[in-house]
Amino acid sequence: MSKQADYSNVLDEIKEFYKENAIEAVCPTLKSPLRFKPLNVRQLKSFMALQVNYEGDELGMTQGLNVVKELCNVLKENCLDTDIDTLNTLTVLDRDILILQLRAHTNPIAEVQQGEDEVIKVDLADVIARIKKSIQAPMPSTATKTLEYNNSKMILNLEAPTLYKDNLINDYFAANVKSIVKTKADFEKHSGDIFTQVYFIELFKYISSIEFDKGGNRTKVDFGSKKTFAQNIELLESLPTQIVTEITSFVTDIKAYRDTLLCYVDNNGKTVPLDIDANIFIGI
Repeated sequence: MSKQADYSNVLDEIKEFYKENAIEAVCPTLKSPLRFKPLNVRQLKSFMALQVNYEGDELGMTQGLNVVKELCNVLKENCLDTDIDTLNTLTVLDRDILILQLRAHTNPIAEVQQGEDEVIKVDLADVIARIKKSIQAPMPSTATKTLEYNNSKMILNLEAPTLYKDNLINDYFAANVKSIVKTKADFEKHSGDIFTQVYFIELFKYISSIEFDKGGNRTKVDFGSKKTFAQNIELLESLPTQIVTEITSFVTDIKAYRDTLLCYVDNNGKTVPLDIDANIFIGI
């Protein structure tokens, strides 16, 4: 004869179940696996709601950032092995690879939209196998670029953004957009400035610091502090265009590397980057 459930005990049993059935996921930055609890129903519902909101958002400027924030929240909530500070030091590439592994544990087959009318099935196990094989090689996560001008130099220290920095900058951008865009008319009025800001914000994420060396006197500007975001963006906009070219080249290299890991072959035999967003959870 069964007895009435004690819900506190049931929740404890669920927590224990998660520990006993943890997912061991590879993490490129740490060079060692991390253990995660599987995705739960509440998290899946959250991604479904975000996708619906994104499709219904006429402005479409901040819903994508909300998805990114929720992806990070899942990692923080489900990780069994490390603390929040360590997770914050992981890169945006780590985030995508870890989320993919959590998604694949729930269902290794993902339905991916191909064009307007076609949906194809992607075996995520194949993608993960490629990632595990490829990340043994060094990851191009940092770079130093030195630009010389007569008797002075500019030294760019670049790196793939951490989850902490990515979230800070996304929040900064979202707050700026919300402060000026209240209606569709506002968006149409400011769309040019907003899309330009998107471009420079994305470059900003990949700058660790810039050093100015004139006659041996060196000044370093750190790009990691929230307190100086506005000043640093103004500084970035005032630099020579050659600086932007170097940063863009580095960002392109990082994203190209990402796309060699997170990709699939479509029905036409073409290799296509796999987006890690709310859509990846459709069809679970």
